[in-house]
Amino acid sequence: MNLVLLTLGADSKNRAWQYGEIVSIKQDVFADGDSTAYVYSLRAKDVTYRAAFASPLKAAIHTKVKFAVDKKSLCVQDLDGKSRSAAIVEQVGNAPQR
Repeated sequence: MNLVLLTLGADSKNRAWQYGEIVSIKQDVFADGDSTAYVYSLRAKDVTYRAAFASPLKAAIHTKVKFAVDKKSLCVQDLDGKSRSAAIVEQVGNAPQR
C-alpha cells in the first residue's frame, strides 16, 4: 500500500468540529522498511474516514474523538487534547441503521 503521510500543524483555523468513533487501527510499514503509517478508521454519523498518521494517536479503538475534515485531511483531537492532521486515504458512506 502506497501512502503519503501529511502532518500539519494545529493552526487556529475555524474548524467544523464533530464527534466520531475510532473503529479500527492498522500499522503499515512502507516498502522501504524505514517508514510506518498508522491508519485509523473513524466512523462519523454518515461517513467513515480512513486516514494515515505518521505516529499513533493517543486514543484507543472504540474511543469517541473530536475531529474535523479539511479538504483531503482529517484533523483529530486525541485524548491529550492535541490536534493532529493526516491525509484521508478513503471515505465511505455509512449504511443507514435500522
